[in-house]
Amino acid sequence: MPAHISSAFHASFSTIY
Repeated sequence: MPAHISSAFHASFSTIY
């Protein structure tokens, strides 16, 4: 998994919570 995808996923998760 590319780092940018993981970073984007984590950013979205943090935004939701």
